[in-house]
Amino acid sequence: MAISHVQPLLLLLASLFFLPVLRAIRFGYCNDNNGYDFGNITRVTINAKDYDTTIFIYGTASKSLQEGTVLVVLMIGRGEPIDMRFYRLSEVAKVLPIKPGSNFVLTLTKVPFQDSLTYDEITVNLYDDNGESDHGEKIEIMCINFNPYSSITSTSLSE
Repeated sequence: MAISHVQPLLLLLASLFFLPVLRAIRFGYCNDNNGYDFGNITRVTINAKDYDTTIFIYGTASKSLQEGTVLVVLMIGRGEPIDMRFYRLSEVAKVLPIKPGSNFVLTLTKVPFQDSLTYDEITVNLYDDNGESDHGEKIEIMCINFNPYSSITSTSLSE
């Protein structure tokens, strides 16, 4: 009986399409899942390694954004911030400005994730640096939160 080379090839092609989806993290918007006018987040993935974690946030913009700040907050317990990191939008976005109707990826490197801690939630906030609220604060245009362990497929975070 001859061995077909078609079946292994089909399995390989199928895995290329479906395995990246398995690494996606379940997330929600910080404003009770109503979303934000700036755009929609379509996917969050995480590559977790002790002190060298990278978070990828994929989305589609509804509004333009030239300059911004991204804040990542790692929390334990009842929403207690344990660590945080700020990024300039120019450090994490490949293309600026982010234009309405365009897809974007925010690549957040060196997130201070520690294998020795169990985080309950990670929050990622995006602020428009060109706008201010009535109180003189930067305007939050996007915020998502997620449990970093919700869909990680690796057996150990420290691989």
